Amino acid sequence: LSTVTWWMIGSMLGLYLFNTVFNIPYQCLLLEMTADSNERTNVVVWRAYLGKIVQLVMFWMWWLVQLPVFNNDLGETDILNGARWVTSFLGVAVIIFGLLPALFVPERFYHRSG
Repeated sequence: LSTVTWWMIGSMLGLYLFNTVFNIPYQCLLLEMTADSNERTNVVVWRAYLGKIVQLVMFWMWWLVQLPVFNNDLGETDILNGARWVTSFLGVAVIIFGLLPALFVPERFYHRSG
């Protein structure tokens, strides 16, 4: 097998491993958010809506990385520089919006037995 084949095998194993590490808690925490099935359904609906909005925004990434603000000194389109800035901005936004629930959403009250 060629080096590219081994690289693809390793990449796909890593992709599925890290997807599992992220996706299992992401799906299972929904059951812990609320005991009310109607409220849980509303949470799933909002998660689906926001996911679709993110998917629609993803189609505009190619346009964003080619904006004139990212051109190099010669005035040529620098896609790599645009991708670097756009993904850095998105990374900061993901960190901020990911921390907001952890900081401001209270934990559900549990009754202690005993």
